[in-house]
Amino acid sequence: PAYSGDTFRNFIRVEALRNTSNGRQSVIRTTHWLVNQRDEPVFSLVKMSFYPHIDGLDERERVQEELPFAVPEPGGETELRAVLSGAGDRVLPAGAVHRSLVAGRLHLHQRVRPLGVTENLYLSTLFRNTHPIHSDYQAYAPEQIIVCGGFVMSMVMAAGSRDLCQVLDEEIVHCSHINPVNPTDNIGALSYVIDVQPAGDHLEEVTLKTLGLRNTNVEVDLAGVKVPLALLGIDHPKPSEVESICDSLCPPLRGRIALQMTRKLLRPAVVEA
Repeated sequence: PAYSGDTFRNFIRVEALRNTSNGRQSVIRTTHWLVNQRDEPVFSLVKMSFYPHIDGLDERERVQEELPFAVPEPGGETELRAVLSGAGDRVLPAGAVHRSLVAGRLHLHQRVRPLGVTENLYLSTLFRNTHPIHSDYQAYAPEQIIVCGGFVMSMVMAAGSRDLCQVLDEEIVHCSHINPVNPTDNIGALSYVIDVQPAGDHLEEVTLKTLGLRNTNVEVDLAGVKVPLALLGIDHPKPSEVESICDSLCPPLRGRIALQMTRKLLRPAVVEA
């Protein structure tokens, strides 16, 4: 858990480097940890990043450095989950809105909103996002400026938050970006409930596939549209495959999908009356 008053440090370890098959780009896989003042990891992330081609990449040796803190086992029980499990039925305050999620149900989230030019510049500066394509209007025309992936992911999660409450904790199993997002593009989302499983006496774990959509009035434009299961399962098709599926099975989504994301939500279990 993270508490008010904690301080944090960030560690990044390069796990793997390779050039793409076409030789034009390089892929770097990194693991990121956020550590509190007691050297306890509170957040971790595995990230794949694309860079311009790096000469001699295949000949570089891999060096595995020791970390100055203990790394928990992937998928294992965390201290945060232990705290939530120990809270029992008190995890859901009396009177709090709580929505039932059922496996196989598709949710068209109502909220759609943009990240404006000013907000994009402010957040890029605040979080020290250094890539010029996110903020340099001298080097790029306005239509070439792209909102960074982390901001898009946050907007997509926010678009669906009202329909998924109450979420106590979540794991992002996979997130990949399909089409770029420009400032002032409207961002909405739809979510498909893949599975719901009990997680102790008072909790449930929901496996969810969310698609972030750009410039789509989700509730209106997709009403009655059959979204193919090929886009909603636990698989993560490549951008070209996503567009091919949309071309053949769901033309209204062609060029509209900004990202695909699989999550596991930890929520209070729905108590049957």
